[in-house]
Amino acid sequence: MLHFLKATYALLLPLTFFFPRISVPLLIVITAFILLMIWKQQACFSVRPYLNKSTLPFVYAVLLFFTWSAISCLWAPYPIQSLNSLFAFFALISMGIVHIIIFLRLEHDVQKQLIYALLIGSLITTIIMMTDSFTTSPWSAYKGVNKGNLYAKVAMALSFAGLIGWHYIKHLLYKIIFTMAVVVALLYSDCDAAILAYFSGFFLYFLASIPKLQKPIKIFTSVIVPIFFLLLPFMLSKSGMNHEVILNWNKTGIMTNHSSLHRLVILSDTAQTVAQKPFRGYGYNSAKVAAVNGGNKIFSLFDYSRPEKPLVKSTYQAIHPHNFIMQLWLELGLIGVVLWLILTLLVLNIMAGNLNNYPFLLSVFLCGHIHLLVSIGLWQSWWWALVALITPCILYDKQKKTPQKKEQLS
Repeated sequence: MLHFLKATYALLLPLTFFFPRISVPLLIVITAFILLMIWKQQACFSVRPYLNKSTLPFVYAVLLFFTWSAISCLWAPYPIQSLNSLFAFFALISMGIVHIIIFLRLEHDVQKQLIYALLIGSLITTIIMMTDSFTTSPWSAYKGVNKGNLYAKVAMALSFAGLIGWHYIKHLLYKIIFTMAVVVALLYSDCDAAILAYFSGFFLYFLASIPKLQKPIKIFTSVIVPIFFLLLPFMLSKSGMNHEVILNWNKTGIMTNHSSLHRLVILSDTAQTVAQKPFRGYGYNSAKVAAVNGGNKIFSLFDYSRPEKPLVKSTYQAIHPHNFIMQLWLELGLIGVVLWLILTLLVLNIMAGNLNNYPFLLSVFLCGHIHLLVSIGLWQSWWWALVALITPCILYDKQKKTPQKKEQLS
C-alpha cells in the first residue's frame, strides 16, 4: 500500500501534464488509502485533538465564511446552482483538511518517502516538458490548441514543487540540479504567473531567513495585506485604467503583451461592477454568469509583432476576474472580503510571528497567492485539490527524529 501511495505522489505532476483536473480524483484516492493504512494499523482517527484554543479561531472563521457564502446564494442569478457549487466546494475543502490531518499522522519516514516521490515526479515532469519541445513527441497532437492552458496548470504545480525541493533536498549538487530543471521548465512553459510566483517565493525564502529583515517583513505583511483586501477596487477604479486607455495602449509607448491587457480590461470592468453592489456582492459563484460579467466583449490592442496590421481585435469573457480579491468583492461583497481577510491574517500571524521556523511556509504562501492574484479563479476545484495534496509536504518537519533513531541514540 505504501508503494502505491509513493507511485501516486510520483505521478501527481506527470498526470497533471496530460489531465489538468486529475488532482481531484487523486485527492480522493490518496485520502482513502491513507485512511485504510491507519485503520490497518488499528489507529483511531479523530479530529478532536486538533480542536483546541489555537485552532478554534480558524474553525469559526471558515464556518462564518461558508455561512455568508450560503446566504449570498439567495440573491445570486441562479441560487440553486450556486448553492450546489458551494456544497461541492465545501466537501472538497473538508476532504482536503482530512487529508492533511491523516497525512501528518503517518510515520515520519513514510511522510519523507512520499515527499521525495513528489519531487521525483516533478523532475519527470520537467523532462516531459522538455521532450514536448520536439514536434514529433507522442503527445503534441493531443495537446493541440490547449497547450498553453495545460502548461499553465503544470507550471503552477511546479512552482510549489520547486520551493519544496530546495527546502528538503540536502545534497547541494542535487538541490542545484533540481532547481535548474524546475527553472528551465517554468521558463519553457511561458506561464508568467508561475514564473513570478516561483521566483518571488524563492526570493522571500532567503529574505525571511535573515534575522534583521524578519521584523520589517512582519510589519510590511500586516500592513499591506489589509490595504490590498479593503482598497483594491477603489485603487483600480481611480487608477485611470479604463477602456479608453487600454484601447490606445500603443500611445503610452509601454511594451506589454496581450495577456496583460486582457487582465487589465477584466479588472477595470470588475471594479466598475463591484461599485454597484459593494457590500453584499452578486452572490457566490456569480462571476461566470453573463448578467454579472457582461458576456462576451471585444477590445482592440496594438500588436507590435504585426506592423502591417497593428490593431488586433480580441474577444473575451471574464468568467473570473483573474484576481481572487476582486472575485471576493464581486461575489461576496465587503462582508465576504473581511471574513476571508480575518482567515488570512490568522494564518499570517502564525507564520510571520516566528520566521525562524516558518520562512519556507511564508514563501509557499506568497507563491500560492500570486497565482490567485493574477491567474486563476478562486473556486476552481483542481487548484484546491492540488493545494490539499501539497500542503502536508510543506508542513512536514524535517528536523523531527523518528522513534527508532531516538532509541539508538539513547
